[in-house]
Amino acid sequence: MRKLSLHILLLASTVLCSYGQKVDLKFHTTNEGLSNNRIWDINQDAQGFIWTSSDGLNRFDGKRFLNYTNHLNPIFDPLDKTPLFQIIGDNLYSIRNNELVGFNLTNGINKKYPLDEFLDENTFIGTQLFKSSNHGLIIPIFHPNENDIILVFFKNNKFQQTIRISNAVIDFNSLEFILTSDKSGALFYFHKNEEKIIKIDEQGDLIQEIPLLSKGVRTIKLSPTGDLLLIYRDNINAILKNGDAAFQLHPLTNNDKINSFGLYDILTLENGDIWISGEDRNLLFYEHKTGKLFDFQQEVKKIIPNRVNLQKLFQDETGTIWVSTLMGILQINFQGNWFDSYFTNSIDACGGSCSFRGFTEDDLGNIYASFYSNIFKINSKGEASTLPILPNAHDPFDILFKNENLLLNNGHIFDLSKKEELNPYQVNHCLLYTSPSPRDRG
Repeated sequence: MRKLSLHILLLASTVLCSYGQKVDLKFHTTNEGLSNNRIWDINQDAQGFIWTSSDGLNRFDGKRFLNYTNHLNPIFDPLDKTPLFQIIGDNLYSIRNNELVGFNLTNGINKKYPLDEFLDENTFIGTQLFKSSNHGLIIPIFHPNENDIILVFFKNNKFQQTIRISNAVIDFNSLEFILTSDKSGALFYFHKNEEKIIKIDEQGDLIQEIPLLSKGVRTIKLSPTGDLLLIYRDNINAILKNGDAAFQLHPLTNNDKINSFGLYDILTLENGDIWISGEDRNLLFYEHKTGKLFDFQQEVKKIIPNRVNLQKLFQDETGTIWVSTLMGILQINFQGNWFDSYFTNSIDACGGSCSFRGFTEDDLGNIYASFYSNIFKINSKGEASTLPILPNAHDPFDILFKNENLLLNNGHIFDLSKKEELNPYQVNHCLLYTSPSPRDRG
């Protein structure tokens, strides 16, 4: 249950509207145990440990990194060169020498899955490895003579079906290919020379072709809500809302600050907030609720004195943000807003500015705030409606939640389930108060 006292501070003022972002930044290098400062990839295992790759694997124990290379840990047999990897269950997977290699994070044993059956003298395989929405892996194999890509699916320790993407426009010198999977299992892919995003199902059947607004896409990212974002070198150019047929401009499109440096990655959080990494230690945070953009470049420069690009962004299950660089790995503990502000603008229900007098909280964490003529509700997710909850305006002043009802200071009861006022409650027209429970006292 949230702390009611905090929300009283937020709502009690009619003029204060304070926004601020506070982050704790830590920069980890070989001084903290990394095998090399060049960080290529970041992931998290089922036990919550953070793993990074450089010239070997590194596991973060909360304070330091434990290095898993053969010459330091002969008991284990991990991959000495592991640029890109995925973690599923207790296994860390990577592509090595035309094989899919699974490194068991519990016992340190490698298991190899040869890809020979999918390869011939005309095909190539890089190091890219994608995770599908059904907890499997997708391995792209390139066929330059036919401009085809073969997607090999792997799950439950064996190869599953394959999908052939024909007439793909691929730069086979770089083997650059971007793919992502949504919650339904549908796949989105493109290449930098394509003029459209292709959406297919897991059988390879075409679902949708979505034209790009312009060329030059660096990568594509799916948000937790299923929105697809196009990231250009110097812009977050477009967003495809879940279920839409065409891209539209993103709220951050043509932002002067973002246009001033090259973008590397973005990370969209569950609440719509966005982290942005870029060249020369650029780190931005976009607060979806307020539309504000916060710049942390100067804070990053204080702990990383040398010029370096901030690259891949990764959020672990605790909410910590990790950023790979070629000089180490940046850890961001985001503490969010110091304050949440509600009803600070003019609202018709208040006759202008709201002046709050009473607050209470129900067992589900919903907040009820009374003003001169009605009551507003802020749900447990922090969402508020500008429509008051009482059917008739009067002066509730102080309020109290009890037995699934709101006790009003005019002697009435408001039934929250029926959304109606009941017969008068026999109390004096004075401040309603109840002693805190032993749990609340603690």
